[in-house]
Amino acid sequence: MKSRRGAWRGLLALLAAVLPASTFAGPDEAGALLRRAVAEAPRLNFTGVFVYRSGAREETSRVAYAVQGGQVRERIEVLDGSPREVIRDGERVSCFLPDENLLVIESRSRRRSFPAVLPAAITELNEHYVVAAGNPGRIAGIDARAIRLEPRDAYRYAHEFWIDPASGMLLKAAVLGPQRETLESFTFTQLSLHSALGAEALAPRFDEAKVRVRRIDAVDVRPEDWGWQLRNLPPGFRKQHAMRRPAAQGDDVAF
Repeated sequence: MKSRRGAWRGLLALLAAVLPASTFAGPDEAGALLRRAVAEAPRLNFTGVFVYRSGAREETSRVAYAVQGGQVRERIEVLDGSPREVIRDGERVSCFLPDENLLVIESRSRRRSFPAVLPAAITELNEHYVVAAGNPGRIAGIDARAIRLEPRDAYRYAHEFWIDPASGMLLKAAVLGPQRETLESFTFTQLSLHSALGAEALAPRFDEAKVRVRRIDAVDVRPEDWGWQLRNLPPGFRKQHAMRRPAAQGDDVAF
């Protein structure tokens, strides 16, 4: 169960002054802006609509996101295709499937904050990517700065990020293939930043007392305890974490 997606996907120094959107940033400035997005974007409160694309698949969602009392709260409503509503409250993630009248509640011991698509190990980027500035653009009505990560080897994909230099908010992200084709992307089409969000924006639209509930507890595990070993990883690749969760038929699955 993903909260988009892990949108939200989440992720250090600040620029001494914000550069105007018409200024073309050099590599150092591009890196500084990317570090700012990693540091600032997870702390912002916002509402908006974003489009997620993966291959031929496309999905539009409405999102409300806030940090309250040090805890992340989030509501995502899928607007096309199969209806779904995802509520995140700290480490608890609830996914409501109206067609099945089913609420799946998952507790996770570890979870990255929005935007999860930003690189977490920002200090190691230069070892494996060339960080460069792209042309300015306009995303969701906001003047944005583009940053490209060009891989130094054949083990990695290229990435592009569009960031609001005024707030550090990530507005668009794309993963590019060998021919510069877009493999995966998310883009805000509407976005509003808020100093705070009220309870109504983050409240679920379903009544938990009137739906079927299935609970899932995911816990961190060590892969070696399950007989898994990771050998001969390419430079820069490492295990982030592993967790165990029950499968639908009741057997545990680790990944």
